[in-house]
Amino acid sequence: MYCNQIQEQKPSSVEEKNEIFNDGYTHIIVDSLHIKYWKSNVAIEYYLIYSNDFIQVMDTTTNSYKKVSNEAMVSNFVNYIEEFFMLKIEIIELSRLKRIEPVITDYSDISIIVFKGGKEVVNDTIQLGDEQFEIKFSPKFIDFINILDELVK
Repeated sequence: MYCNQIQEQKPSSVEEKNEIFNDGYTHIIVDSLHIKYWKSNVAIEYYLIYSNDFIQVMDTTTNSYKKVSNEAMVSNFVNYIEEFFMLKIEIIELSRLKRIEPVITDYSDISIIVFKGGKEVVNDTIQLGDEQFEIKFSPKFIDFINILDELVK
């Protein structure tokens, strides 16, 4: 599924049980978030799993793991996942203009799977570019990508 298609979907029923946390946000209670991030500029696929208030990051080329428990970073990351992929209250793309000439390249992509109550409630994939279109992403989505890049560093 491409970026522009994500906005067309109706929100799922993931917002049934919410809780207000110390950061002032109302969070959706989920079992876990599973993210696959293909970072094309370095040709590495990363897996990130959020559960129990921390993120485990795996680099598939070295099979190395790290645990991220920085509360601010984890909270920001989870908030972006909620806003873009679960509640769909934030836009990903600001504009999409047809290119005169296609650009053939390997674009990064992000796959998000959310589990709640033992069931998969979200399963989306975003390609971070398009050969036929010049895409301008929202500043908030760019912040999300920057956090993702920081997590896999």
